[in-house]
Amino acid sequence: MSTASSGAVVAEATVLNLLPPSKVATGICFLDHMVDQLTSHAMLGVTLRCGLVGEGESAPRFFAPLEDYARELGGQRPHDRDIAVACGTALGLALRAVVKEVEGAAGSAARGMAVFCAPLDEAFAEAKLTLHPPAASCGRCLVSLAP
Repeated sequence: MSTASSGAVVAEATVLNLLPPSKVATGICFLDHMVDQLTSHAMLGVTLRCGLVGEGESAPRFFAPLEDYARELGGQRPHDRDIAVACGTALGLALRAVVKEVEGAAGSAARGMAVFCAPLDEAFAEAKLTLHPPAASCGRCLVSLAP
């Protein structure tokens, strides 16, 4: 399980290769929906939960699936950014662990490229992974956010 926090928000994520999805509960219904869609298209078992640590509390109160944390706040959404950061970080760390498992199983000569696309109603998401042998990738990191 990967854990991340931002402000008063704590998120936990797990990703299991080729298993049906579990619960997604971020406290933002639209984010729950988007992660669920990516999960079903990628055929990954993603569990992502998020909660708030209240004043004087040591443990977070985790949200239920499709629970909007701001429902009682009169339209204000003070934790949206922290939820997005914590959930994105926890999910990214969990995905990294799955990629490392695959890379480790392939051995030190692991190389190849994988492309994942999810044309959703709300957005288009694409992820590209390129695995190089360790000597070839030493010190290199290429990130592109181009559409």
